[in-house]
Amino acid sequence: MLKFRKALGAALAVVLATSSFSGFSTTKSVTKASSGNPVTISWYMVVDSAQRGTTRIENAASKYLQSKGINVKLDLQQLTWTDYNTRVTTMISARENFDLLNATVATINSYASSGGFTKLTDSNLKKYAPDAVRTLGTSTINLAKLNGTAYCLPVNKDTADYSGYIYNKDIAKKYGIDVSKIKKMADWAPLFKKLHAKDPSIVCYLSSTFDPIINGKIMFINGSSAMCAGLQLNNTCKKAFDYWEDSNVKSTLKTLRSWYLSGYTLKDTTSNVTDLKNQGKVFVYPYSLKPGVEGELSTHGTHWGAVKTTGAYRSIRNFPGGWATGLSATSQNKNIALQVLNTAYKDRYFENLLVFGQKGVDYTTDHTVITVNSKPNYNISSYAWEVGNQFLDYTTSLQPKDLWSQMKKFNSSAVTYDQTGFWFDASNYSSETTAISSVFKQYSTQLLQGTVDVDSTLPQFVSALKSCGMTRVLDGINTQYAKFLKSKKK
Repeated sequence: MLKFRKALGAALAVVLATSSFSGFSTTKSVTKASSGNPVTISWYMVVDSAQRGTTRIENAASKYLQSKGINVKLDLQQLTWTDYNTRVTTMISARENFDLLNATVATINSYASSGGFTKLTDSNLKKYAPDAVRTLGTSTINLAKLNGTAYCLPVNKDTADYSGYIYNKDIAKKYGIDVSKIKKMADWAPLFKKLHAKDPSIVCYLSSTFDPIINGKIMFINGSSAMCAGLQLNNTCKKAFDYWEDSNVKSTLKTLRSWYLSGYTLKDTTSNVTDLKNQGKVFVYPYSLKPGVEGELSTHGTHWGAVKTTGAYRSIRNFPGGWATGLSATSQNKNIALQVLNTAYKDRYFENLLVFGQKGVDYTTDHTVITVNSKPNYNISSYAWEVGNQFLDYTTSLQPKDLWSQMKKFNSSAVTYDQTGFWFDASNYSSETTAISSVFKQYSTQLLQGTVDVDSTLPQFVSALKSCGMTRVLDGINTQYAKFLKSKKK
């Protein structure tokens, strides 16, 4: 998932604080009577790879919006994970003009704390995004606020998680592997031994930063694994801690080391893991689950299944860790951009155009479900969770027909932990968090991939984090978290 970006430097904060930006006061709105050249609205999102048919979709979306009285030319900017963080940081620090950005709530709030995003007041939301407000509800919008102020609109989608694993159903069927008794990480070991003996070319387990979440039951502060601070997934944990010192995480790392030595995990750590998944070369990886996730992921010829290890829960991973869209402080047409975003919450055609592309070109339908073409020129359905209102999305032939009914029940049944909605304002800890992130990059990948000895490497990692000011950061988090918990009791 997206790693949390740190607060911008002091110099940038001064520039932003002294800018002439004043919300919506100088921007234009658009009506059906609008005429003249359309206004360009840029919308940045993250995808695995830029879609060949993006220009076609931009033209179709612009024409449709204009027919609805919103005189715009939509500019869809698709960034891959490789360049997303760097590009977004550069855009905001350089004060580049852009309009909309998809990111985690935590990421948007981080930049907003230094003036990078627009305050979305109740009056402006009511005027320019009434359908988004009505769809989300004030309680959901409030969970995404920073110190009582909204800077983004969450995507209307699943608002909770199951912990568990994604597994390759084709591999399980081919080699007669039964996953029905999996309850925890250790249960996979005998199945991996069997699979590796039959086909050593398959990556039995693909580790990731999800491992501390799924196997260690740790939720990252601000949704950021790179901050190295977490809370346990319960209501008894009242203080954040360095999750690399947690006994469950250490046990997980030792298991990953054992699996690496047994040949179960990725040997060539430079491999493109997305390609390996699409090529059917990966059996299992940890994941946060939801209804229909198997079909959402099964868009490249590989058929995935899911194994749940918990009930539904809501935590800081969902708020502020969930995805949303923010309105840039540099947008020259804030009201118009907000109207475009609002359309994705109310208009089924527009929402699905952004997600699946055009009927007859990128997918076919029998009026009940859609079937994505085997080689579509445009399809970001595996990233539908970052766009507008997922409850408007078509279901595919790989998903249950009652998916959205299931999702509503899932959301309503989830246990909400006290930590939900907590966001750490790290603006006074930028030097420490930058150093911590650097150390994280140095040690985390090799530990999670099992390529180094845990007993000798982990203490070095923990010591390096302390040298970076980890204790000061944790003290800051816990001071703010105590105030957050106290405020919830009022």
